[in-house]
Amino acid sequence: SLGGRDNEYTAAGMPKDQRMGRLVEGVEVMRRLWSEQDVSFAGRYYALDAANIAPKPKRQGGIPVIFGATTPPSLARAGRLADGFMKNRGWCEAEEFAALNDQGTDAAVKAGRYPNEIRRIINGAAYVASDPDDVRARAEQGTGIGGFMNAGLIGTVEEILDIIRGYRHAGVDTFGIRFPAGQVVEQMKR
Repeated sequence: SLGGRDNEYTAAGMPKDQRMGRLVEGVEVMRRLWSEQDVSFAGRYYALDAANIAPKPKRQGGIPVIFGATTPPSLARAGRLADGFMKNRGWCEAEEFAALNDQGTDAAVKAGRYPNEIRRIINGAAYVASDPDDVRARAEQGTGIGGFMNAGLIGTVEEILDIIRGYRHAGVDTFGIRFPAGQVVEQMKR
């Protein structure tokens, strides 16, 4: 985590001001371990001497590295280093995601990468209503579904499909959703 709380860094025995360097170096070390044998590495934070991991990930390039990103610096990092970025902190409007997508694309191009190789992910709460009155009832309860009113995958099946189309047009290619507790099976059936 590049954010995190001070006590998390203290518990890990890591100065918080090293988090960026450790992330960048750590991604390089992981990618090499996933794809090479007898990895030797002498960095500022990590040192390896003929290190190996087994079994190697089946996916070429290793396990996907996904960064949470919502700010210009985090999107620039994702464009340079990651296999994808996730708009964290819940849902946003499709137009807001389109702006994030443009920043991630620009960063990838500047890093000499093909932008379409980078996954664009959004995650948050969802609620599939049985009918339009159900949506209104849900909103009137003031739940905010995940803390975000008037955003996300909330509505009837048809309404949610329209919302998904808007996000897809904005560049989202993967959705991570969380249904209300105790309703997952019912929601999946809808």
